[in-house]
Amino acid sequence: MKMQKLLSIVFILLLTAFFSCEIEDDPEDDNSNNLDFRIAAVNVNGTVTDTYSETYSYNDQGYLTTLIVKDSAGNTSSITSFEYSSDWKLVKKVTTAGGETVVTENEYDEKRRIKSTMKDQNGIILGIVNFYYDERGRISKKEEKDASGLVNGSADYVYEDGTPKGDAENITLRILNNQ
Repeated sequence: MKMQKLLSIVFILLLTAFFSCEIEDDPEDDNSNNLDFRIAAVNVNGTVTDTYSETYSYNDQGYLTTLIVKDSAGNTSSITSFEYSSDWKLVKKVTTAGGETVVTENEYDEKRRIKSTMKDQNGIILGIVNFYYDERGRISKKEEKDASGLVNGSADYVYEDGTPKGDAENITLRILNNQ
């Protein structure tokens, strides 16, 4: 849990080049599974252009369960919940904002790689993204389909030869079809 908070803090510190952030701790609960941020977008002249807050909630295993975003007046802009399988793969993300609900569901292959992602809005399927992998476990193709199953676009991923898996890999993305 502390590692998750530490990583979140490091991420926020990296964003301070673009944003002014303040991390709030709950003084009454040192074991809290929440992390609260107040964020102010600042333009190049140093003028605050927007403010909002984000609250991240984690389960006891350190996995993100809820993200709540509030505007500068404290009104909830969006709520996102995250659901995991028994072996801690993200299987469902539900975001509600402005009266609309978008659900993203992930399927995995036997090697724990994302096989497909389906997105629906208010019960209507928006599309499905399928992922294909090469023999080294890298994404080799991404294919996007609409609700009827027609391919909207696809991309082939071509890697330079000799690059070991896990190192920073040079990749060339070739869009094959994008309508």
